[in-house]
Amino acid sequence: MLFLGFILNVKSREINRRDTTTQFSKLEETIVQESFECGKQLGLAVVSKIKLPNQFNILEEDNEGMEKLWGCLWVRMNLIDTDSKINEENLAKYYYDASNQKQPVEIVDENTAKYFVQQCKYIKGPSYGQTTLKIHNCMQNRLNAFVTVRRFAAVHGAYNKLI
Repeated sequence: MLFLGFILNVKSREINRRDTTTQFSKLEETIVQESFECGKQLGLAVVSKIKLPNQFNILEEDNEGMEKLWGCLWVRMNLIDTDSKINEENLAKYYYDASNQKQPVEIVDENTAKYFVQQCKYIKGPSYGQTTLKIHNCMQNRLNAFVTVRRFAAVHGAYNKLI
């Protein structure tokens, strides 16, 4: 999964824009570029309030900087509009792509990503920025549980074959 820490630690002056296709996947390139634009739009006063996600990629929901950055990023990526209406198809594709990039095997298939969106799409916050954080955390919690169950099943299955 793409972590906000990755996004924030990329210094735009260090990216050779001619080489971004070889340095980053298409999704990473889009996130880096849109994050940079949001950072310029929001300014240092807002961006400096951002905290990194925890070890499970869960975002702090009561952080003004996170709310504004993620709201801006999701609007720019057409995952949500400013009325907090989710673009279900784009959100499912985003989570499918983000979950599977640079992985040797597919972690989440497209139907699972769509199922996660169906479970989380009704969550709303007082603003579209809060809604993005709440939906991200909902989707991430489902992804974490899904991966844990798959790993357990893989280990348990392998254990049964040894006995």
